[in-house]
Formats: sequence, structure tokens, C-alpha cells
Amino acid sequence: MIAVMKDEALKLRRLNHEVTLLYGNSKLPRFKNVRSLTDVEIAYWLRRERLNLGLILKGMTCVDVDGDEGMDFVKEHGLAYSPMSVLTRKGVRFYFQGEIKTRIRFLKLPVDLLSGDRRMTVMPPSVVDGFEYRYLNGPARREELPIFPEKILDLEPRREVIQPVVVPSSNEYERALKYATNPKVEVAVSGQGGHSRMIWFACRMLKLFSSLSEEQLMAVLRAFNERCLPPFSDSDLQHKATEAFKLTRGSHG
Repeated sequence: MIAVMKDEALKLRRLNHEVTLLYGNSKLPRFKNVRSLTDVEIAYWLRRERLNLGLILKGMTCVDVDGDEGMDFVKEHGLAYSPMSVLTRKGVRFYFQGEIKTRIRFLKLPVDLLSGDRRMTVMPPSVVDGFEYRYLNGPARREELPIFPEKILDLEPRREVIQPVVVPSSNEYERALKYATNPKVEVAVSGQGGHSRMIWFACRMLKLFSSLSEEQLMAVLRAFNERCLPPFSDSDLQHKATEAFKLTRGSHG
């Protein structure tokens, strides 16, 4: 595995990408001051420790897709044609040339955008929690990647029309709603692990308020979702609720 990791790291460098190393079984950088490593440094550290491989997104943009809505968005706007894409545990990442200068956290898009030399992504053949990252396409030379279309930044998500649902009230349900609408509670933000944050929040609601039904949890997630940047679709919220029940109770509902 060490030899394979070294070969993949050096291959990326030959393709003019900036490569760094991450802690083993982790997405966290191995070095406090993240920078592009040389061939000698990569070989040295991989001999010493079991590490993962990271790509520094300097001058690049990564479109991180987790849900069905995000994949539909990518296909609709022609972002799925990148010759370099990576399969992740939850979806796919597509890579482009060009660095986004806009403050990404305020973009209202159904995908996460990662860009700039302060951001990095896990690259194959890294393993995190038993999942091995692998290429869907590529890797490709940096200069051969398409330019990220800046017009995407001006798009607004389509709003779903959600029919009102009458949810039986309970003491715990009322407390959960109050928690979800508390402005001090950090919301999910695109480009900052928004999907993971929503899953975490759903699981926390079921742990703190164990009597919540599926209908009640959905109502709580919708209340929380109003402050998210951008808000999730109702179908994405349903997926998050289902996963939270499986993670916390071992079954759905």
C-alpha cells in the first residue's frame, strides 16, 4: 500500500498538481503548515508513517456532490464532464481549473464548492473509516482540466413547494423545535461540510429527544434548514432523517 500511495502521489505531481499528506485513516493534514511537498519529502514520510494523500486546491475548484439533487445540478449545468473525478463515500468530486474568489459560504447551491490553497481534498488510494477513495475519471494533467464556469456562482436553487404537514405535538418535540431555531446553534453551510453537519444535527436531535417520531424529526429539520446556506431540498432532508434513524436506533423510524 505504501508503494501504491507513493506512486499515486508522484503521478499527481508529474501532472502538475500540488500534493500534500494527511494523517492515516483521516482527512486532516499531517503538517501544521500545509504546503506542496517534493518527491523526496513524499517518499521520506511515506516510509516513516502510514499516511493518506491530499490535493491542495491552489488555483483549482472542486465540486463536491453528495446527494441526488447535487448530481442532477451537476448534470444539468455540464459539470460532470471533468476528466478528473473521484468517488467518495457519499458521492463524487469533480475537479476544475480556476480559483473562486467569491465567499463560497454564502453561495446558495445544492453542491459544495472547495477552492483555494487553504482547501484540500482526499485523493486515491487513501482510506478513511474503511472506505477507499478511487478515481471515476483520471487523474488528469492540471492544464487539461476545464475552467470552472463562473456563471454557476450566479445561479439560485429551485425552490420546492412543500405541502404543510400536521405534526402531533409533544413536550420533547417543542423543545427540539426551540433548539433548531436557536440562532446560537451553528447551521449547515455549503463548502464547510454542510451535508455532514446536517446528519450530525439530525442524530443529535434523536439522541437528545428520543421520543421524536419521523414526522416530528422532519419538522425539526425543516425549521433548522431555514437558516442553512443554502437550504437543503425536502428530499435531501428525508434522506438525512432516514440515515439518522439508522445511525442512532439501528432501524428506520
